[in-house]
Amino acid sequence: MSVFKTVSESLLHFLFPHICNGCGSDLLNKHSSLCLRCIDELPATRFGVQSDNPIEKKFWGRIPVTCGMAQYYFTPQSLLQRLMH
Repeated sequence: MSVFKTVSESLLHFLFPHICNGCGSDLLNKHSSLCLRCIDELPATRFGVQSDNPIEKKFWGRIPVTCGMAQYYFTPQSLLQRLMH
């Protein structure tokens, strides 16, 4: 990596820091919007590996659904709500 590129990336990071959208801490990976701690705090449902999960059951008899899934549980005042709104 050239010295110019290193200096320019450091200057850009100083002027426009990459911060976690969940907690505001500094991110070292510029391609992520959440830190590992916030990703770990998100309440995963694991519905992707479960057949006849609650999301599929909500649509039974209403519309033809081959599969349904929710990645995370949504609760008021949670990290997920802050990220969405």
